[in-house]
Amino acid sequence: MLLKARTAQATTQVPPSIASTLPLINDEAIGAIMDDKTKTIILAVIERAPQWLRNDLATKDPAARARAEEALAAMLVDAIGGRQAAAD
Repeated sequence: MLLKARTAQATTQVPPSIASTLPLINDEAIGAIMDDKTKTIILAVIERAPQWLRNDLATKDPAARARAEEALAAMLVDAIGGRQAAAD
């Protein structure tokens, strides 16, 4: 079963392995933290995440999960940083 993550532009299917690792934040809180472009970028990065990353995020092995979290964080920083560089 895939969960739906909503943005202002689209609804994206988020696999349970990824959704289970995300904190529960309501739409108002997210809106206060980031704009629609940033949310769209983050959802796109998660959507394109390779299967090994998804598997490692869902694993009980702390080292593998930490490695996956760091890889996902790097992917997000790169994607958001690219947006900010393009805006400058």
